[in-house]
Parts: sequence; structure tokens; C-alpha cells
Amino acid sequence: MAERAGPAARLIAAPGVQRVPNPALDLFVLRDFVGSADCAALCEAIDAHRRPSTIADDLGDAAFRTSETCEFDPADPLVADLTQRIAELTGI
Repeated sequence: MAERAGPAARLIAAPGVQRVPNPALDLFVLRDFVGSADCAALCEAIDAHRRPSTIADDLGDAAFRTSETCEFDPADPLVADLTQRIAELTGI
């Protein structure tokens, strides 16, 4: 296996982090990183602010894009805390 650098190396070394075994990608799991109350609050924020995803050109097909998007407010204390925790975990 090739030596990893950057965020992947930090994640592999972090306590409790598991790598999903797939040679085509780096995917990691850290159970309970987001507690149930925070998860519920994030779901509520998504439900309150989600909107249809935008695309560059739908070629006139109104049904082309059916996914939804939600941008979190970086000033929200929960979002700021999670952003900081992710940055600390990954070193980004």
C-alpha cells in the first residue's frame, strides 16, 4: 500500500478512526463523531433551508435535476464547532 500523506495520514492515526477497505478511495469512519442531539439539529437545519440544487445548463428539461442542497451558516455555533472539530481531526 502506498504511503499516505496529509489528511488521510492524520485520519489513519487518529484514535477510533476506521478506514473502509476499498482500494479505489480513501473513506473513513469515526463512530459517534456527531452526537444524536447535534445530528438532530443538523437535520432540522437541512429541512428548514434545503432547496433544489442548481445546475449550469438543464438544456430546457425541467425534470433534469431532482436533488436538493443546503448550505450551512458558518456563523451557526453548531456548524462552527463541527467545522473546527473536522479541521483538528484532518489537519486542514
